[in-house]
Amino acid sequence: MVWIQSEEFNLFSGSRDDVAEKISERIRVEYPDIDTAFLKDAEFVLEPTEKEIRNLFGVGLEFRKKVILSSNHPTDNGFTKLNPFTIIEIRGKDFPFTQEQLSLGLSKEAVLQEKLGLTIKKTNKTFADMAGASYLRKDVQDMLDLEELGMMSIAGLFLFGVAGAGKSYFAECFAGETGRHFVILDLPYFMTLPSPTKSVDEVFDFLESQDEKFLLLLDEIEKMFDFEGGNLIAKQVFGKLLTRLNDIYGNPKNNVTFVATANNITGIMKNSPEFLRKGRFNRLYFLGYPSAENAEEIFDLYKGLNKKKVKKALTMQYERYLEEKDAFDASSNENGEDERQKSYKLLFPYFREVEAGRYNIDDLVEFFTLDFNVSRNMRYIDSKFSSLKVGDSDKFIYSPPEIQAVSEEMQNKAMLEVLRKKLPPENLDKTDGIGVYENNDRFVLGIIEDIVPLQVSASEGVSRQVAQSKSYTGKEAGNVKQFVEA
Repeated sequence: MVWIQSEEFNLFSGSRDDVAEKISERIRVEYPDIDTAFLKDAEFVLEPTEKEIRNLFGVGLEFRKKVILSSNHPTDNGFTKLNPFTIIEIRGKDFPFTQEQLSLGLSKEAVLQEKLGLTIKKTNKTFADMAGASYLRKDVQDMLDLEELGMMSIAGLFLFGVAGAGKSYFAECFAGETGRHFVILDLPYFMTLPSPTKSVDEVFDFLESQDEKFLLLLDEIEKMFDFEGGNLIAKQVFGKLLTRLNDIYGNPKNNVTFVATANNITGIMKNSPEFLRKGRFNRLYFLGYPSAENAEEIFDLYKGLNKKKVKKALTMQYERYLEEKDAFDASSNENGEDERQKSYKLLFPYFREVEAGRYNIDDLVEFFTLDFNVSRNMRYIDSKFSSLKVGDSDKFIYSPPEIQAVSEEMQNKAMLEVLRKKLPPENLDKTDGIGVYENNDRFVLGIIEDIVPLQVSASEGVSRQVAQSKSYTGKEAGNVKQFVEA
């Protein structure tokens, strides 16, 4: 008995002949090797229950003429994988979307998330938004240049390292740098789908059928697969994933590049070392804590981003201030005071001066941006935590996100302190304002004490990760480097 499974419900509507013709057309497109003659005299049974299906087997040889049309798989109706049906799955010409979903105007992003656990977005992040990991960026740029020359095709990168080293962020910047769509596969959700192995094929079939290029992120892959247990489904999905990744590596015209990340690879190396072999990934990298030089570069990056954030916030607030002017003028109090003082009580005196033309928003941005001394701050941080470092003493104590947190906290706190002092807005002299905090020991140490490094608060876990890195980057592996330190 033939079981035709499809979520394209429009295929099942109309007269018997209409249904037969529509299904025949789709089979000829999706399965050109299948002879559709069996549909000519078929008796269609639409969405039967398990009981109705079992009753069909009691009608003698006549059951062979019956064709089941269902949105479900036989296993969803109580049958085992070893069932008596010939199953033909029809995806439809708009796969992975159905005509019904498109006609209802459902968000394609929402459909992809629900059906395949995919998030697809265009990102404006590039390598210019990264600091540190200079070897990683240079090495990948070399590969991109070779790709442009037609000498290679970047299939996959594997990033292993300590939490907060920037693995996922690198993947996003890589996608933006190369104009690829950034695709995030929600691995925990993915494993809850009715048929994860089938869904693996659907994910890759969909991506590979598109004209655009994609960067697929498999984040924290060790949490998806039970590398040390006996989860049969997880093993099946893992095997299917390996097959599809191999197909990408072997295809010089692939439009999908994948980046897999992990914080812990002990289980992978012990039970599935084949996952990390060359020939599946172009490169295997270990990302640890930044060197002092890279940390300084990261501090400089976030100092620049702080200034951009200040400008964006002040510009947006000033535009609102001007837009609301007429409304506030109409409701000014009897003394003629500007009611905007209540909504912009901290910024009002400065905005009033900008409105009067005494200075502009860029002047305000310079006045409120904390131009802290990076080298001085790093010395403070090092003296505070140097004895508590885990692993190599030449590495900086903070990870990139912790450097970001320190930079942003210093900027935000200093800006608030200046605003609350209510300095005369006529004089935009930084030495009387935010400049007071740029070399203020007590201010800097207060911020540092509030942001305890992960190396201190979770030293045991970080120690394990650092120990792993030594085992797989050559330091304790006879100088055989599986991972390149980046």
